[in-house]
Amino acid sequence: MALLGKENTKIMSKLAPCLLLLFFFLCGLFLIQDTSPTTDEIPFHMVNGYTYLKTHDYRMSPANPPLIRQWMALPWLFIKPDLNLDKKSWIEADSVPFGVEFFYKDNRQIANKLLYSSRFMILILGLLLGLVIYLWAKELYGDWGGVLSLVLYVSCPSFLAHSSIAHTDVGVALFCTLSAYFLWKFLESDKKRFLLIFSLVFGMACAAKYNALILGIFFLLTILAKKGFKEFGASTLLTVFVAFFVVWSSYFFEFKPLLWEGVPRIEEKLGFIPSFLHWPAQNIPIPMPSYILGIAGIIRSHQSPYLHYAFGEWTTNSHWYFYLFSFAVKMTIPFLCFLIFRAISFKYSSSKKGNENLVVLIPTIAYFLMTFSDSTGVGVRYLFPIIPLLMVWAGGVVLLWKTLDIVIILLAFSALISLFRNFPDCLSYFNSFVGGSKNGYKFVRGSDVDWGQGLKELKKFMDYTKIPEVTLRYFGTADPSFYGIKNRPFSDEEIITPSNRVYAISIFNLEHIKWAKSRKPDALIKGSIFIYDTR
Repeated sequence: MALLGKENTKIMSKLAPCLLLLFFFLCGLFLIQDTSPTTDEIPFHMVNGYTYLKTHDYRMSPANPPLIRQWMALPWLFIKPDLNLDKKSWIEADSVPFGVEFFYKDNRQIANKLLYSSRFMILILGLLLGLVIYLWAKELYGDWGGVLSLVLYVSCPSFLAHSSIAHTDVGVALFCTLSAYFLWKFLESDKKRFLLIFSLVFGMACAAKYNALILGIFFLLTILAKKGFKEFGASTLLTVFVAFFVVWSSYFFEFKPLLWEGVPRIEEKLGFIPSFLHWPAQNIPIPMPSYILGIAGIIRSHQSPYLHYAFGEWTTNSHWYFYLFSFAVKMTIPFLCFLIFRAISFKYSSSKKGNENLVVLIPTIAYFLMTFSDSTGVGVRYLFPIIPLLMVWAGGVVLLWKTLDIVIILLAFSALISLFRNFPDCLSYFNSFVGGSKNGYKFVRGSDVDWGQGLKELKKFMDYTKIPEVTLRYFGTADPSFYGIKNRPFSDEEIITPSNRVYAISIFNLEHIKWAKSRKPDALIKGSIFIYDTR
């Protein structure tokens, strides 16, 4: 930096974050229109968010709290799509048929407008997350520490991809990062107003996604480690009280029996409740019963066998290292290198008081340990609440500038280059530890690889290669015909042996077609769909 001169260096340090955030925003705008709807966007997030806003009825898919879903559906209040609640799928709270019909039948003419507007709302949250990362790292390590942390965020393909689709993961990451920031401010200054703001923001995290509850426990344990049991007790009471009312407000202060008449499959749910509680559960109103049902559903799903793909096989077993592996192969190698440098130089790359080490490392290590017993295999997005904390923490490497200046510059630029090399296929990005994006599917699947995002690119490929029709096995809830894809399903015979056709198979469904895995594909579409031309 000395070569630029002191004044130019200062200007660059102020200009760089603006350019980086603008770059992130423009890339996000491109990705918003580049991919077809991912599997959960239509039936579980966007449409449900709109029904929540219009009806304050949370029967549909309580597996996520409502805050981010309602946020992404806010533009729809101005677009005013048709909402028909006289359907069997609404009465039975069957999200998939209700959402797909809402999108591709009732509002087909404005489907893209609905999709893009909701995705834009999530891109706003992604930008805010980048800003928070920059400002916190700047406070800790100076202007260039903030820039370095922001480079690591902006160049992360996973965060860019998820900031461009209508899901809840970026929202919970934003509020968890803000919670950690204000917790750090409280530890630094001992001012109660920061503890109050922490409680408010943590409540928003809990209203965004349930995994924030896990992180909250570790945030409070950080207070215990730093300030002792008395402060821990008082802080816990305040946090629980404030967060409760924030979450309740996100449900518009819902006050109903736990199993009120609109709850689907009541008899099934009564089977999990002691008989003496059946009458109270169906008759006595309580605050935000939908939130409680959602937590119960999440606990049950984590206790039940959950089929997922891991390390070459479909399994219901847990692999204690699954999320460590997912983190190691879905993050850029420069980011991982910065984390290693930060850990090795722990003493010399920390701030003066070093409180960020407690706020970042206690929740992060504890959260990773919690994943060791998880058997759902969700993928790297499950780690989104803690990854931004590590990006902030990695910014401390800048304090080693005099020793590692060339290394820091080269790694920062290589992080951006790794993004350019894989853009726009960011959702299916894998680093070179597993041979890049073309090999990642051999180890994990789901949202780390194929989430139904490839239909638009499939249509472009068909037009370019003059393929009039494909035999399609698609993983997703989007309608291929909406994108002009003429397709037919697999016959029973074709599942065993291909005929003289062009086949398009979602990587998620690869094992469903007996011959596909042993045959080399002719093309890979959007990192998610294999093409086999057997004509």
